[in-house]
Amino acid sequence: MSVSFPSRLNHTDGNSVLLFITECHIVTGSNMLRFIVFLAVLFATVLPAVAQEDVLIARGDSAQVSLDPRSAMKYYQEAEKMQPENPDVLWRISKLYTDLAAGEASDDVALRQLDHAVTYANRAIAAAPRHSMAQAALAIAYGQKTVVAPNSEKVELSRLVRMHAVKALEFERDNYVAMLVLGIWNREIAELSWVVKLALDVVYGGLPDASLEESRRLLQRAAQLSPDQIMTHVELAKTLKAMDDETAAKRHLRKALSLPKRDIGDSRRIEEARKLLREWT
Repeated sequence: MSVSFPSRLNHTDGNSVLLFITECHIVTGSNMLRFIVFLAVLFATVLPAVAQEDVLIARGDSAQVSLDPRSAMKYYQEAEKMQPENPDVLWRISKLYTDLAAGEASDDVALRQLDHAVTYANRAIAAAPRHSMAQAALAIAYGQKTVVAPNSEKVELSRLVRMHAVKALEFERDNYVAMLVLGIWNREIAELSWVVKLALDVVYGGLPDASLEESRRLLQRAAQLSPDQIMTHVELAKTLKAMDDETAAKRHLRKALSLPKRDIGDSRRIEEARKLLREWT
C-alpha cells in the first residue's frame, strides 16, 4: 500500500521564482558570492517547509513501530498544526485513537477516543474523498466502536464498517488494511446464528451477504500483501478454524508468534494467539 505526500512551497512567490531564474543566469565573477548566499537562504527557508510535515509523519510512524503511541500522537499532531487538511496526517491520528481505544479498560474512555477517531477519519475523507486509507481508517474506527457501543447501534455500525472498507478497496484494490477489516466483517456476520439473522432481517432489514469463504479469500490476500502483520495471521487463523481447517489455522498462529511486534495492539494479539493454540491442541 502506497501513501503519497503532497509537496508545497509555501514560502515562495512569483518574485522569488523570477529572482531564482535570474540568479541562475548570473553566476560568474563578483556575482558568484551573491548566488551562493541566495542558495543558502533558499535551502534554509524553502526546503525545510517542503519536508517538515513528511519528517514529522515519518517520526510518528517510527514511534508506532517502536510501540510508543504517545510520541507518535505528538508528532502527528505537530504535523496537523502545519497541515490541518493533510489526509495522510488525519487518517494516522484516527487510527491511533482507535488503537488506543482497543486497549482501554473503560468503555466510556474508549468511546470518547473512538469519537475522536471517527472525527479525524471524516476530516481526512472531506479533504480527499477518494483516499483509500482515510476510508479504511473510518471502517476501523466503526469496527472498534461495535465492540463497546450499545446494542441498538451495532447493526448500523456494522453496515458502516462494510461500506467504508469496500470504498477503500475501490480506491486502492491492494489495500491490505481494508481487506483485513472486510475479512473480519465477513467472518463475524457469517457466524451469526440463524435466529439472530432472522431477527436482524425483521427488525433492521438485514445485513449484506457474508461468507467464511470470502473472509478466507480476503485475509489470505492481506497476508500475501503484508506477511509481517501479526493481526492478519491471527484473524486468518480464526477464519480457517471456523472452516474446520485446524492445521492451517495453527500454522498461521505459529507464524504470528514468530513475528516482531510492530503495533501497540500486538502484545494483546500475541497473547490471544497463544491462548488459541492451547485451546486447539
